[in-house]
Amino acid sequence: MKEVQLESFKEWFKEYTSQFYTGDDDYDYNIRFKVEHTKRVCNESLMICNSLSASKQTQILAETIALFHDVGRFQQFAKYKTFMDKDSVNHAHQGVRDLNRHKVLSGCTKQERYLISNAVAFHNSLKMPEKDDETLLYIKMIRDADKLDIWNVCKELFSNKKNINKSIILHLPDKPEYSPQVVQSILNGNGALYSQIKTLNDYKIIQMGWVFDLNFPASFLALKKRGIISGIIKTLPQTKDIQILADKIHNYIEDKVITEK
Repeated sequence: MKEVQLESFKEWFKEYTSQFYTGDDDYDYNIRFKVEHTKRVCNESLMICNSLSASKQTQILAETIALFHDVGRFQQFAKYKTFMDKDSVNHAHQGVRDLNRHKVLSGCTKQERYLISNAVAFHNSLKMPEKDDETLLYIKMIRDADKLDIWNVCKELFSNKKNINKSIILHLPDKPEYSPQVVQSILNGNGALYSQIKTLNDYKIIQMGWVFDLNFPASFLALKKRGIISGIIKTLPQTKDIQILADKIHNYIEDKVITEK
């Protein structure tokens, strides 16, 4: 894939997403949020690529995947007025359908289409699929890049509630309660399902559990330097089981950072 092709993809993305703006400030905020998220995820992907000393070709493909990873969000919000997949549609699968419907990848090779489609389709899955090493590399990169930006955004939103937009936090009630089964599921090494989420605190706890799904040393280092987990913990009830979970996650991050030095 050539760099000029990536530039044409960026132009298509800009034109495509511009169609979803309505002139209503509250509605358009959500569209703009996802556009800006996409730009930042592209940067996170390049950061990971640089840490791996990846080839220029790998960087271009990784950035293309980052550009398209949430393209299904726009149809999702237009139709359902939510970003909550369980209440609407799997936005990753919607994204692949949108790319196919608009024939966006028609100029790519068969292998490039395969890699892009699989990375978009599995960027939000609970577990990694069984794929070849090359495909898994791109899936891992977009999963890490996506999490890093979501963490950054949510850390700020959680600590400054006046900036929280209800669509972005999935229409979850901001109550002091949380579900002990969500904490226990993550402590047991099982990723909590979004169907278990009942409150905003549950979502925060699940986000903490994303740590165990990270793949690259650069991702762990960025997570530590940015103080993401500490920032989220400060907004949660200071209970014994939350502290146990926090200690486990902090130790896991520290071990990964030290091991990879």
